[in-house]
Amino acid sequence: MGCTFKIGDIVHAKMFGRYIITDRQKPCKVLGIGGDFIRILPEGYDETFSELYENFELFPMSEMLHKGDKIELLKEVWENERLSIGTKLTFISYCRFGVMVKYGNNEFEIGTHQFRKVHSGLLI
Repeated sequence: MGCTFKIGDIVHAKMFGRYIITDRQKPCKVLGIGGDFIRILPEGYDETFSELYENFELFPMSEMLHKGDKIELLKEVWENERLSIGTKLTFISYCRFGVMVKYGNNEFEIGTHQFRKVHSGLLI
């Protein structure tokens, strides 16, 4: 069928763990389209990458994280203390290998597979 993305679209990987440079829930801007490949700029990077378009899909804007948004852990994390599944963290920014978050006075990085966004007090 061919690539249906447009330059400027925000996309993300269809599945977790397929790429080193990006992942599901990590927004990437489409900068170019050629054949079966798209040129993307993942949020938190300053370099672009060519990837097969069929492994990406449009990133739902409702899932985009903004500074101060709450996320909930889906996996246990050790960061100065044990943070259990369900712990709420505050999103700071997207970064090279995931997202930067805050818990108490600690700021640290976690992978995009380790959380889900909290929507208006409800979990989606």
